[in-house]
Amino acid sequence: MPSTFTRSALIPAELGATLPRYDLFGRERAEQARLNGFNSLFCQVAAPLSASLSQLFNSADCELQLTPFAANQQPDAEETRVWLQARAAGASIPQAWFAITPATLYRLAILFFGGSLQPGSQVAVQKNPSDSELRLFQRLCRYQMEHLCGALGWGDLGWEITSATPPEGDLWSCEGVLQLGEHRQSWQLWWRPPVDEEKESTQAHNLADKLHEALPNTPVQLRVVLAQMQMTLAELEGLKVGEVLALDMYESMPALIGHRPCLRGRLAEQGGSLVYQVNAVAEE
Repeated sequence: MPSTFTRSALIPAELGATLPRYDLFGRERAEQARLNGFNSLFCQVAAPLSASLSQLFNSADCELQLTPFAANQQPDAEETRVWLQARAAGASIPQAWFAITPATLYRLAILFFGGSLQPGSQVAVQKNPSDSELRLFQRLCRYQMEHLCGALGWGDLGWEITSATPPEGDLWSCEGVLQLGEHRQSWQLWWRPPVDEEKESTQAHNLADKLHEALPNTPVQLRVVLAQMQMTLAELEGLKVGEVLALDMYESMPALIGHRPCLRGRLAEQGGSLVYQVNAVAEE
């Protein structure tokens, strides 16, 4: 009798990792569309920014090239860099981060102060940049933020440029390559992507509707705390059946769901029975 062979529905992990991924819900396509729209505005920044940097570097022949932003990029934690962050005045979180190697910043400072570099020469650089080098990098970052926000139509947001640590999370990143005469210097820019506010609002609204529909069918157990007392383990062990403990009852007693207070009230008498009269409701 010939044997039959049944193909397994399981695919080895090594093979599965090579299979193409399908964007079933269109999230990646929507993210790419936002990134493309951002890059279409970002490409207008290089020319006017080059003119500003030319003035910064003593009217030197200056050309800045900015690579398009790429999504889901993470900083290289192993390479030593100088990090600055840009935060709008009054904002709680930074919008952008800038990273440059100490050697590149040192060379930019030499050119800024009118010095010269030999092509291909290597310079010894201390780990920590000087105050003047940091101020130069801050001005470089501020120029980029002002021109980029102008292209985005954000106006003057009073950017605060301060020292930072490498950022985390899903970020957009690009590289700036500055041609100063015969010398090319580069740094990296990391950008916090815009939040899809309409999507978040829709998701929150849908969740609120689902929770509202679930309320009539969701049972809860309410625990009313009448009093609490303290005693030692020895006293607890010595208690016997029939002994009486004095209760120091609260004037306002909490009612809890699990460990979360949701009501406060007091004991009252109604029709010969003790009842719990609510006098405060916790607001969420």
